[in-house]
Amino acid sequence: MATLEHPHLRRHSDRVAWLVIWIAFGLFCVLCIGSVLSIRWYQASATQPYDAHLGTVIGGTITRQSAGTASWVVVDENAILRENDRIQTDRVGRALVTLFDGSTVLILPESEIQLSRLQVSVFAPKTNYVTVRVNRGKAVIAVARPAEGRTDFTLQFPQGRAVLLEGSYSVALGDPESEIKVRERGQAFVTAGGRTVELRERSATSVGRTPSEPRPAATELIRNGTFSNGFTGWQREPDQTYCLENTPAPAQVQLTTDAAGQPAVRFVRVGSQATACEVLLRQEINRDVSEFWTLRLSVEVNVVSQSLGGGGTLGSEYPMMVRLRYRSAEGLEDLVVQGFYVENPARSRVDFGVPVRAGTWETMQYEQDLMSRVPTPRQILYVEVVAGGHDYESFVRRVSLVGE
Repeated sequence: MATLEHPHLRRHSDRVAWLVIWIAFGLFCVLCIGSVLSIRWYQASATQPYDAHLGTVIGGTITRQSAGTASWVVVDENAILRENDRIQTDRVGRALVTLFDGSTVLILPESEIQLSRLQVSVFAPKTNYVTVRVNRGKAVIAVARPAEGRTDFTLQFPQGRAVLLEGSYSVALGDPESEIKVRERGQAFVTAGGRTVELRERSATSVGRTPSEPRPAATELIRNGTFSNGFTGWQREPDQTYCLENTPAPAQVQLTTDAAGQPAVRFVRVGSQATACEVLLRQEINRDVSEFWTLRLSVEVNVVSQSLGGGGTLGSEYPMMVRLRYRSAEGLEDLVVQGFYVENPARSRVDFGVPVRAGTWETMQYEQDLMSRVPTPRQILYVEVVAGGHDYESFVRRVSLVGE
């Protein structure tokens, strides 16, 4: 006897069958889409590591801590550097690290960096992935234009990070703030504390909890260089060799103003009886300048008169002179001297002197960028404004030392 299937059961079985078919089709679609996305993700994220190498070593000792090790070992020029290696310099050492894409990192004295990422995408479009972390001190970074594709260059530092495009940059770590600069060219996006600022050429930001608003990269190193606060920051000193207590008519250093009411300093001496006397203002600076790419010294002076022509017998007795002493990374000290005079009828020596117009305010800039000198400055020790000779009268109203 045949058994009749209930119509409701048949309809239920049909629905279950179609549901299974649609679920299977959905799972198939998910697997297909997932496979495509997985392939695309792999193509986009697949990378292979590349090496860097230690290029020029400029003095001192350079050490490396390889990834996964605790010891630091001395390395020489042309050493191969790998991802996550750390490199540090001693008190006088500087080292240039060349990355696989042509970018460079100049590690300045008493500094440490880590090559956190050195990778290139496996599939097109080609992308270079570079991450450099500065753990201590200062560094100068040059991001190269890639031969093909693009470069994703990230700078990390204790307070935040920065994305760097092609160009030149410097980073100087501090506590609680670090400073990031875009040098002659470049563009950077600096992020900390949830805030991002954009830097373009010759601009800088200080990064504490957040980055400050961009400002010009130029930094004035002399305090109260316009004498608006009198002699604050300056020490008045007679030269103990050439201006003793028994010298006739010792020189005077006086605060005054120019014709427009702007603060100025007057150096004057009369009744010298042809005896020498040098007097000066000195400011101790003691500032590390190794991250600057330019350093310019300039003054505004007015030399009224002098009885001893040119720079005197020794070529060093000017009615107005600026002297700056610095120390190089190798520990060598050098002196930068610029004198000003208004007359030289006897053709006296003017080894470090330039003529100026008598009784006229002139802005004078030392002709050489100090960072191009040999030896190159690492630390500016002090600057002096000096008046010397027999009888003289001269003024100064601005002394400036600007680093970028």
